[in-house]
Amino acid sequence: MIYGYIQSMEQCQVSKSLGYALEFLCNQAANLPDGRHDLADGMYVEIKKYSPARAKERYFESHMQYVDVQCVLEGEEEIIVRPRTGLSIKENLLKEKDIVFYNYPDETNRQHSFIMRPNIFLLLLPEDAHKTECLTTVSAGRKVIFKIPLSRFIHINR
Repeated sequence: MIYGYIQSMEQCQVSKSLGYALEFLCNQAANLPDGRHDLADGMYVEIKKYSPARAKERYFESHMQYVDVQCVLEGEEEIIVRPRTGLSIKENLLKEKDIVFYNYPDETNRQHSFIMRPNIFLLLLPEDAHKTECLTTVSAGRKVIFKIPLSRFIHINR
């Protein structure tokens, strides 16, 4: 996972796909209507309004084919992240939607909490199980989820 301010990453040498995502978040995302928007090279964005829920009401999830770049456009949310290792599967929708939901873990000491506000991004890799749209002090918001195919983001030697 990578957590940071969008503007501070613009000066860094990052993958082309992440650089494209960050530029898109800065310059285009806020002007698009809600919904899915397909982009070049298998990338797409989902822009949506959301109502946060208490963290206990949310499930951890992960994706195997895409890297998520999450960013709040309006409002605020908490995202809780932990390794997916050791989690038991609640629902496997990898074939249909590239998502796995997990049962609540017994231990919480491996979790990290990130407060998301405009101009902050959180990049999530397949090993990062995450609970999104958790309630803070703000009751609603609008966000963008930029999806980068894993094959375009990182080269894996096997």
